[in-house]
Amino acid sequence: MNENGYVVNPNPAPVSNHASKKRRAGNTKLVVVLIILIILLIGALAGSIYLLKKEKDKIADPTTVATEELARMKEKIGKHIVLPFDKEAQLATVLDVKKLQEENAEFYKNAKNGDKLLIYKDRAILYDPIKDIILNVAPVVDTGSNTTTDTNTNTTTDSTVTTTPTVTVNVSPTNTVVPTK
Repeated sequence: MNENGYVVNPNPAPVSNHASKKRRAGNTKLVVVLIILIILLIGALAGSIYLLKKEKDKIADPTTVATEELARMKEKIGKHIVLPFDKEAQLATVLDVKKLQEENAEFYKNAKNGDKLLIYKDRAILYDPIKDIILNVAPVVDTGSNTTTDTNTNTTTDSTVTTTPTVTVNVSPTNTVVPTK
């Protein structure tokens, strides 16, 4: 006992400031959370910049985009019909189906804007990428004239190839189907 009559513990426990420790622990957690958020934000920003640069590169080189789309469409259409992968093809997108139906109602009867037309030298394949089905296949009319010259007589012969039923198409530089007149 001490002089006032109180019992004194010979080994007193150290006095701690429990509230101060809680505050420091809370601040540490907050700092860790903020660091994680900053890292995530930087990662998202870097990813966005990368994707935007990739898209910008695609826009700068439309040939690459067209080649990639042609390859994708050949792969999709090739699941439904045997395609000559060794032959050159052009891909066009139907933009004005009404005009095309006026020109060739039979071939474009089930077509809609946004459908794809895969055109080989000898045939055209109309494909719906949304439904993933082939809508129609037809031989292509060669409207260009085949000019031959007989060297012995110096005469020129013009011939146009036509088979029925056929589809006649002109593909514009923007890869859209343009009705022929």
